Amino acid sequence: MTPPGTPGGRGQPPDRSPFAGTNLHVGGHPVRVHDPATVPPGVAILLHDGDAGTHPADLTALGVTVVEVLESAHFWMTPAGEAWVSETLAPWALARWGVPHVALVGFGVAGHAALRLAFRAAGLFPVVAAESAAVDLHDYYGTGTPLDGVYDSREACRQDSALLSVRQSRTPPHVAFACPPPHAHSRGNDRLREKLNAIGVAHTFVEQPEATAALAGFVAAGLRQHARRLL
Repeated sequence: MTPPGTPGGRGQPPDRSPFAGTNLHVGGHPVRVHDPATVPPGVAILLHDGDAGTHPADLTALGVTVVEVLESAHFWMTPAGEAWVSETLAPWALARWGVPHVALVGFGVAGHAALRLAFRAAGLFPVVAAESAAVDLHDYYGTGTPLDGVYDSREACRQDSALLSVRQSRTPPHVAFACPPPHAHSRGNDRLREKLNAIGVAHTFVEQPEATAALAGFVAAGLRQHARRLL
């Protein structure tokens, strides 16, 4: 049985969301915009593996505009997926809402993608939150997932991981993640914690089992704090 959030675990994008939103296409890919009732402190791009869970509701309840990307988990394994988020979707969101930055939120395979992209483009994504991220994505290489077509080897997949994308001098100022045991991704998240601690990168690890609401609070607070720095 494939663990939830792992490659192949949630294949196609959902047809519906339990939360109201506006469906759009940006650069050829479907998104759903969730606008809060209040003036937002910022915008969060939500990446997921086919099921948004309560993330849109938790974020909009705190006044955060959510751009939910309606793509399968496999999309986040490809360079094209990462490039689309940073080069097409993020600039679109910046222009649409007139904000100076956007946050990244993700879970599962998409949580890995959110962390990796934020570590690579901290100036664009100063706030990142991930739940049960597949940090050790290379563990699934060779098991018949689309990873086999993206990378030439398990080692090539590992070299392209979020863990090896961390750079002490250019990490986002607001990093939070959570993965309570015995989730299949716990080991990789522990390794990420160890690395961030070792090189002195500030971060928050949510210990509680139900972390979604806590991560949403972190995102809202991070967006507000970062906005004040720019004033």
